[in-house]
Amino acid sequence: AAQHLSHAKRVQQRAAAIDKAAEQLEAASTKEREASQISEGKGTAIQRPSAALLRDSRRLNDQSNLVLQQSQSTHAKALAALDLRMAQSLAEKASKGMSESQRYFATAIADRRKAVTADEAAARDVVRAARVAGKAGA
Repeated sequence: AAQHLSHAKRVQQRAAAIDKAAEQLEAASTKEREASQISEGKGTAIQRPSAALLRDSRRLNDQSNLVLQQSQSTHAKALAALDLRMAQSLAEKASKGMSESQRYFATAIADRRKAVTADEAAARDVVRAARVAGKAGA
């Protein structure tokens, strides 16, 4: 009886250790999901203004090209050339913003993958702990 009690105690301790490991994995999963949401939010916050900047750049570029093609005034053409430079600058800023938002989205995806992996490991540990505890009760 003492030997059976000692075995049951060891099984219970093992189940408790597995359960604790599962809780730690669940906490890691929660942390990864939060990090993923933050990265996604940052990506979205950068992407929208960058897209608007790109639209403005294209519009300015189109207008400037039209002025350059149709205007006879050297003054208007000079202003249009300056506008083209500004349009190019806007496009470069938009491109940098889009690249940065893509990095945030990639980080968000990686964090979510880590969270899913941690969830799967935690689920396996909980099932193992239940089996260990079930064997001890049998």
